[in-house]
Amino acid sequence: MLLVISGTFFIQSSSLVAKSLKTESTDNDYPSQLEAEIDLADLGEMEIDRGMAERVTHVIIGDVESVESRWNDDKTLIYTYVRISVEDCLQGSLECGEVTIKELGGEVGEIGLLVSNKPSFVKGERAKVFLKREGTDEFSIVGKTSLNSEISSGYSYSGFHWPSGDLPVEYYINELGTPDTTNEFMAVQASFKTWEDDPGSYMDYTYIGTTHRVGEVRDGYNVVSWGSIDGAGGTLAQTTIWYYASNKLIYEFDMVFDDAETWSTTGGSGKYDVQNIGTHEAGHILSLDDLYDLRFSEETMYGYAYPGETKKRTLNEGDIAGIRHIYGNLVMTYIINTEPEGLQIKVDGVDYIAPNSFDWDTGSTHMIEAPSPQSGGVDMRYVYKSWNDGGARVHSITVGESNTTMIARFNPQYSVEFSITTLGLSPTNSTNYVAVTYFANEESETVEIWDGAPSIVWCDVSSIAEYGNPSSGSTSSHRWYTFEDTSLEISSPAEVMLTYYEQFLTSYIFKDADGRTIVPTSFSTTSPYDEDSTFTDYTDLWLDFGVGTVREILWGGVDVKPETNLSLNIASSKVWTIDCAVYDLKIKVTDLFGLPISEATVSITFPNGTIVTTQTNRDGGASISQVTKGQYTAVITSMRQTTTISGDVAQAAVIPAQAKIYFSVPVIVSIFGVILTVAIVKIFLKKKRSSL
Repeated sequence: MLLVISGTFFIQSSSLVAKSLKTESTDNDYPSQLEAEIDLADLGEMEIDRGMAERVTHVIIGDVESVESRWNDDKTLIYTYVRISVEDCLQGSLECGEVTIKELGGEVGEIGLLVSNKPSFVKGERAKVFLKREGTDEFSIVGKTSLNSEISSGYSYSGFHWPSGDLPVEYYINELGTPDTTNEFMAVQASFKTWEDDPGSYMDYTYIGTTHRVGEVRDGYNVVSWGSIDGAGGTLAQTTIWYYASNKLIYEFDMVFDDAETWSTTGGSGKYDVQNIGTHEAGHILSLDDLYDLRFSEETMYGYAYPGETKKRTLNEGDIAGIRHIYGNLVMTYIINTEPEGLQIKVDGVDYIAPNSFDWDTGSTHMIEAPSPQSGGVDMRYVYKSWNDGGARVHSITVGESNTTMIARFNPQYSVEFSITTLGLSPTNSTNYVAVTYFANEESETVEIWDGAPSIVWCDVSSIAEYGNPSSGSTSSHRWYTFEDTSLEISSPAEVMLTYYEQFLTSYIFKDADGRTIVPTSFSTTSPYDEDSTFTDYTDLWLDFGVGTVREILWGGVDVKPETNLSLNIASSKVWTIDCAVYDLKIKVTDLFGLPISEATVSITFPNGTIVTTQTNRDGGASISQVTKGQYTAVITSMRQTTTISGDVAQAAVIPAQAKIYFSVPVIVSIFGVILTVAIVKIFLKKKRSSL
């Protein structure tokens, strides 16, 4: 046998060897020539199977001096050269104190090969080696026992294992099988299942199906097949394992049954049972070694088998100890919690309040559930969102190789009652509804809120709910409108009521008393529902349906609405014309004789306090355009004479206000003429008297 140790190993796991028996013999009936060749007592402390003894020609004890592994020429296989310094020959004789053995398997660089029927050696190891002479200076290994440690637990572990992340190990069976029997595929699957069914370990296999591929080829596939090994009566089956030398992790295996043997699936006499041998070989895939000490002859991993034997179909005490040593269920602590903490969880059907701690075997499966919804108090609840492992609300978990915290995340929600009222022209308001968009468990939802029919929904805390418009919709000149906020941040349980008003698009033209357009500073209205609005642009204004009032038309600082209770009956889209209380103020200035006084200075104080100064024309008139309604005061000055008048602008617009200035040029001329005339008359009369 050849074993190589270097870098990554190719392990050819020890394979079962046929036990030679006479026809009709019992387990204690062995060939007589065996005892003539070897004195079994000379084999030392290890009691070996007589089937193994049949093949042994030399038994040596020695130290492993060196182990060297090499690829073959085409780099498809690895061979190992083991040099042993012989301390003692328990059987046979050697002409030198050193033996070099070449065996299939070993490590080169990062790759390792392990062959099931080839024992491994470690430099510095002290071992008892069972050899068979193949030629003058050539030996093959029949078996080996390390003397550094005693196998006392009924198993031997080569030190390699499958990474838990690669489980289950997937495998194929060559489609040709064996012509010796039927149901061999089922028997092979049963062999693997025997190991994975051990409740104290987590090893797992999965049968993928048949393939045309064959074993003992490093191709990335795990294959079970029948093929040629060494002819009848020798190795019954052989398993090769590829692994990484740096971390001892297995990444591929192949299992080959020797087609030179006769196979059965029923344990038939004179035939080797497929499940019996397959279970042993599946143990090599776990990285368990062959056992040759008769103390362990009842173990599945015992290295010899009989025709018709079926006891290896089931695991013995040492086999179970072996798989649990390598793949045992470590106890891991799993903490099942909620976010926020303190909510209910269900584990394996039992209710708990989070957080809760569980100690579970590695590889065991458990069912976890996040009940939803859960009460958070009055008008508040929690709904399931997600598990931190991405699983469903109710799902199973398989315990891994590290302590783990599982967290069920919940979204808090508040109960919110939405209701609407629509006020408008339509007599069928009860058929109107508003679409409310809100978030429930981070998903956008929409609910129809009907006029007069409130609806209660659960909204995510801190999310935003938004109202739409009533179902009757809007046109370019018609709409539904609310003066309240149409979005709400959900910060507490709430009752939200919105009133929607039907509105029409209107425009307004304002004119003075003479029909000229004016542009007010602002336009204020009160809707039929006592909602006050003020506008500064008078085109395309939305006003509520119904009879509203004009509250104020502010122009020149004065309210110029024409009536105290000016109303607007909004029933359609319309352009309104409103005549405002804005007039042309007229004043007539005359003298003592009622004659018009021109160029008199007129200073008028308007109702808004504005002062405007002008002069009268030759007709004695003064006119100021577009004066707001109200009381005015006018100060008229002419020829150092001043008079003041006051009155109502609207009246002065119809009948000009009269202002009197006593003295004017004509008056003065007239008075001067009278005086002159009187003087002339007096002179004339005086002269006349003198002449008399």
